[in-house]
Amino acid sequence: MNKIRAELKFLFSPDADPLESFVPSGPFGILVMAMIGPAGQEGHESFDFMLHARMVFFQHARRHGDGKTLSVRPRLQLCSIGKIY
Repeated sequence: MNKIRAELKFLFSPDADPLESFVPSGPFGILVMAMIGPAGQEGHESFDFMLHARMVFFQHARRHGDGKTLSVRPRLQLCSIGKIY
């Protein structure tokens, strides 16, 4: 069985472009697109997720309770979002 090692190629947000300069001014929810592909090779696929302020996240989870929302970190520094891989 061949194993393929994946790597994060880049992150993009149509809601906060450039993502590295995004500074929220209150509760927010932005679409983040993680472009992931085979390490050391061309090509990538988009893995999309919503990044919310903690307060927005908990309000959504309380309202919808669909079990499809995941909290990875209680505090996230956006300046280091590209370094989470």
